[in-house]
Amino acid sequence: MKVLVLAPEMQHSHHLMIYSRQLQQSMEQLSVDEDAVDLMTFREVADAKSPLSFDLNQLSDYVEVADLINKNYDVCILQYQPAAYGGKGGNYIMNLAAQLSVPLLTAFHSIDSDPSALDKEIVHFLAERSQSVFVFSQLSVEFLEHYYKVNRDKILKTDYGVSVFQSIELEDRNTLLGIDAQKVIMACGVMDRLSGFETIINALPSLTKSYPDLQLVIINTGAEDQYAREYTKSLMRLAVQRGVSTHVQLLQYSALSAELEVLMQAADVYVSAVVDDKRLDDLLLSMAVGSGAAVLSTPTWLANELLEDKKGSFFPFKSSSELSAELLLMLRNEREAQLYRSNASLYGAQTSWPVIAKRLKELFQGLTLVAAKPIQSIVNPSYLPDINLGHLNSLWWQSGFVNESVYGIPNLSKGYSLNDNALVLQVLVKASQWHDKETYRDAIRRCLALIQNMRNDEGTWFDVLSTCGKATGRASEMAIGQLIYALGATYTANVGQGLSDVSYDLLLDLINNHKLELPRAKALGVMGLANVLQVDNGNAECFDLFNSWSKDLIQLLPDDPYKSWQWHEAEIGEQAGLIPLALIHVYQLNRNKEVLSIIKRSLRFLEKHSLSDNRFSIRFTGLKKEEVKPKVAKEYKANETYLFTEIYARLFELTKEEKYRKPGVKCHNWYLGDNSIGKSLYDISSGGCYHSFSGRTLNPAMSIQSTCAYWLSHFSVLDLHFHLLSAEV
Repeated sequence: MKVLVLAPEMQHSHHLMIYSRQLQQSMEQLSVDEDAVDLMTFREVADAKSPLSFDLNQLSDYVEVADLINKNYDVCILQYQPAAYGGKGGNYIMNLAAQLSVPLLTAFHSIDSDPSALDKEIVHFLAERSQSVFVFSQLSVEFLEHYYKVNRDKILKTDYGVSVFQSIELEDRNTLLGIDAQKVIMACGVMDRLSGFETIINALPSLTKSYPDLQLVIINTGAEDQYAREYTKSLMRLAVQRGVSTHVQLLQYSALSAELEVLMQAADVYVSAVVDDKRLDDLLLSMAVGSGAAVLSTPTWLANELLEDKKGSFFPFKSSSELSAELLLMLRNEREAQLYRSNASLYGAQTSWPVIAKRLKELFQGLTLVAAKPIQSIVNPSYLPDINLGHLNSLWWQSGFVNESVYGIPNLSKGYSLNDNALVLQVLVKASQWHDKETYRDAIRRCLALIQNMRNDEGTWFDVLSTCGKATGRASEMAIGQLIYALGATYTANVGQGLSDVSYDLLLDLINNHKLELPRAKALGVMGLANVLQVDNGNAECFDLFNSWSKDLIQLLPDDPYKSWQWHEAEIGEQAGLIPLALIHVYQLNRNKEVLSIIKRSLRFLEKHSLSDNRFSIRFTGLKKEEVKPKVAKEYKANETYLFTEIYARLFELTKEEKYRKPGVKCHNWYLGDNSIGKSLYDISSGGCYHSFSGRTLNPAMSIQSTCAYWLSHFSVLDLHFHLLSAEV
């Protein structure tokens, strides 16, 4: 049997890779004859020298990996942790699982009692595509069934394995650690405050009085990046302040010449000071217990399970005084420490890697490994252009994004528009959700800085800021609405607490100082407030205004299903998709079926003039109430279509109705050449989008609005694809 272990290799945490490598090696040792066990990884940057290394953020690589697995392996063991893979919340891995034709087994390394909707969707999908799934605690079994709706019959509880090794003497331990100490306290983990290393350092002063030759050894098992280095410095500053700097040694996992389990077992006490009480995944604590170490831990959910039957002892979260007392007791009372070691060693013998590997092999032999049927989606996202914000970047000049550029040279004559920069902000936020890049967050910061500069002392906003810094005009209602929409999206996205706080303050300023009257401006405002209420439904200030604007929009459209003119204007104007899209946001929050009926009627009315030739075309713009069909439009603009891509994507997400599958794809394909002139408005070389076309001719200008429209449509069709996958299971 040929087995593939598939895992992400994350810079910020090596824990998954430690587990995956040990799993692969231990299974390989049991291989016979034609058996093979390989390890394949997804990395931030693929290793060109390794044929089994792929790019974490390239969706096409997931398709390639699925094809390789189908052709070369009999079974795939997937290692999963939230956001460990590429895409929104790590959902690219769904695309791989959808294409597998060999049996899939999935190990879930992190299960949450309060998962996000996206994480529930991904976990449920992977579980449905898997023949069996593994978790590492009994609580995880319960949560997987209850919160993620996974079939209990598929769930198997397993243990983190521990290597088989020979104990080492004190002198060898000190040599391997580069210290000279009689007593050693060890702690391992990622260099961040959740690891609780401060608690251990704060406990040292009272210990060193009794044990002047004691050493605390902290091993960083995470990245060696700037954040880790700064956190390390903060720990050493704390050690200096407590007068114990000579008793603290910080080491990198990558620099060790011995296995972690050997060092954990050789320490006098192993301390896990994790501050997250709901943690259900902790490879390091499991390794420490399995190694036979004398363990002290905070009472996390996993620790409570792992240390039962006196396999270790506890101290309260962040309590350095309690930890100090427990450490003194354990160091002085060798009999108690030996009791913990004996019980832990017995557990380790039952969960050694050879035992775990043998259980897995027996599981494979006991399972009827049924070939899966790949899911065929009407969207093939690997054929879509890669995310390329190069053209938008070319529009940046000094303080903000200008409207357009020619051959990459920004046109500075019109300065910075509030509306356009709000639209760019929205695209940057969406892009950061699909690919978490610091360059996107940096651009979001700069965009927010410009937007702040366009607010005057009276609480109103300027329309334009020249490149020389001169502000002119008063922002239109549409610009204010667009800004509310963008700020609401920024507030709810995972772009950093500081950016979220700034966005929320600006949004409150807008809704408190501006009264919107135009229906389309209110529609934009409704979508912005809906984003806020999705994560903060108790926000009374936003809720009241959301309800007020929502009622205004609902009353615009006919409530009589028999009226032939299902629209709120006597002539259909530009951006007709705004009102239906805003009402979809309303329905998503209140689930009012009458609102859904209004949305569907208005959409059917518009579809008569947009999907009649089996392709999308905005032919309803300019249609008057008394006319049978609209006049031939002089120009078809790019900034109309993206609204309908999102409309269909969201309607399918909410209703799962078959009729909304294909129209969203058709809308997006309009940009890529499936239009009345057969020409692509998206320019693959620059990442920009042409403004419009008329007759048989493309308008060569690439503006902020057209390029943003394309990318918003791109992200919406990606959303649609993954909703389609979820619907299949």
